[in-house]
Amino acid sequence: MTKPFMICKMIFKIWQRNIKKILNTKSKVLGASLFIVFTLLLSVVAGYIIVNPVVSTFINGDNRSMYLLLAGTLVNVSIMTTSLFVLVKSVTQEQGEFIMQLNWFPLTTFERNLGYKMPIFLVILSIEFFLNILLLIPSFVMNGLNGGLLLVIMLTFIIQAIFIFFLNSIIYDFGIFIISKIGLAYRKVITLSILLIAVFYYFIETFSVDRILSSYTKFDYNLLYLGNGILMKVLNNTLFDDVSYVRVVGCILGVTIVAVGTLFLNEKVQENNSSKILRFLPMSKGFNISLMIKEVKVQLRNEENFTNILLFLFLAIAARLKLQDLESNAIVIGLVSLVCSTVALNSFGNENNYFKMYKATGAQLLRVLLLKELALFIIAYSLFLIIIALILGISISLNIILISMPIVFTSIMILYILGILIPVDKKNPYMGILAFVVLFLTMIPAAIILSQAITTTLSFIIMFALIIIVLFYNFYLVAKWRINYE
Repeated sequence: MTKPFMICKMIFKIWQRNIKKILNTKSKVLGASLFIVFTLLLSVVAGYIIVNPVVSTFINGDNRSMYLLLAGTLVNVSIMTTSLFVLVKSVTQEQGEFIMQLNWFPLTTFERNLGYKMPIFLVILSIEFFLNILLLIPSFVMNGLNGGLLLVIMLTFIIQAIFIFFLNSIIYDFGIFIISKIGLAYRKVITLSILLIAVFYYFIETFSVDRILSSYTKFDYNLLYLGNGILMKVLNNTLFDDVSYVRVVGCILGVTIVAVGTLFLNEKVQENNSSKILRFLPMSKGFNISLMIKEVKVQLRNEENFTNILLFLFLAIAARLKLQDLESNAIVIGLVSLVCSTVALNSFGNENNYFKMYKATGAQLLRVLLLKELALFIIAYSLFLIIIALILGISISLNIILISMPIVFTSIMILYILGILIPVDKKNPYMGILAFVVLFLTMIPAAIILSQAITTTLSFIIMFALIIIVLFYNFYLVAKWRINYE
């Protein structure tokens, strides 16, 4: 039983090695430490501002406010667990070098699957625990609530996160297993689509604010906040005396047993079905156009990018159906821009060996980077326009086009730099997880600072001009450092 833990340890060692490559001086370690402390303080303040009013009403005798807070938090836990699960699966290469090498070791299917999936489970669980601690602890401590209550609540959140993670794993693993036996191509795309359709359908059919409010008087065993019934029963809320321990615990245990059973499934290794996207587009004899066409083809033919693009389009259609009156705002534009720019994350990892060839041909690094940036911008901005049209309707205002262009351009540079610092490729298992954790921690303070700094159109232009200059300078330095380091 120690073999799965050894595999998990090996993956964490690979992550540690890549982090050490980045933080290779004391000044970098100090800078990263100060950034983490700043992010933590910012998150604590934000958590206190959000939660404290609800906790105050609970102290004054309103038990319903605490139920709604915990139910809402459990819904967030469920949604975030599913989102992280889909995100990790979509950016992780299914048949990377590491998992292929494990096939040569004397491991059972159970040991290999458990060891390889353990890191993703631990990372998602840690993120959920970390975020909810920051959300709840400040207001609980400031209002003098006892630690036992917080411990019970956090335990409920962890159980809910594990329960939802196992549900997602069951759907995904069975989907991959069945599709691999049938022999269909693009099994990851098909399986993640099935998972999202199932989640979206359940969410539409069972979730609403009114339903959460009514569940306070009669608990409805909704999977999104299943643990809340037991939690309120433990807290001696008499309205929840009729909640069945057997029903809730039986559901959680049943899902856990089935999820463990999926670890024994041995799916067939999929043959490399090379994509033929844009095969009609000929390569140019000129270096500039040729490099841009190659970048577009490589990124669109990459299975992870292809999967993500289809998932983004599906989510855009789902958002249109669910939120028909959604209007354009900074959050929508910023989020869609960042999502579309994820095609740049694995650009360096997909062809880092090509940079030596570029150097041999006499091509300057700055020229290569600029051409790749333009090619990635074509992909990302085309996808941005399609998604925005799906979400907001066909008519897109000129204002959205002008505002979104620098945001998408900037997002691509951020994701490309991140992909250089933390290469996402077949050699490094689950590096996409580490990259997105870093991105998530970076975006929290950045979004808050930018929202305060940008108040007028002029400040928007000046701010993004400065950001693009700084990012492009770092874009060049980081790429030069990585190529020389390798």
